[in-house]
Amino acid sequence: MIRHIVLFSFHNEVSEERRAAFDAAARRLAALIPAIARSSAGPALALQAGPIDYVLELDFGDAVRFSEYKEHAAHQAFIEQHVRPCVAQTTRAQLTLD
Repeated sequence: MIRHIVLFSFHNEVSEERRAAFDAAARRLAALIPAIARSSAGPALALQAGPIDYVLELDFGDAVRFSEYKEHAAHQAFIEQHVRPCVAQTTRAQLTLD
């Protein structure tokens, strides 16, 4: 199992309405992309000061499924409609789950 973690920092001028639309779209990804085995998404908690505004965590059965996700039309639409207009910085990492 592969876990894909994405940390997003929004542009300062992104409205609460756009943030809510981003959240709704991120949460819909698992329903739209069969390669996603499990997902968790939401605004980052402000328990410590830091630049992260939103966290997306997705699990995949293997690297083939992860590649399917990356190429899926719904993922590409999410990038074009939500990530590019709203996000100043993205940090991505993958790890193997035991």
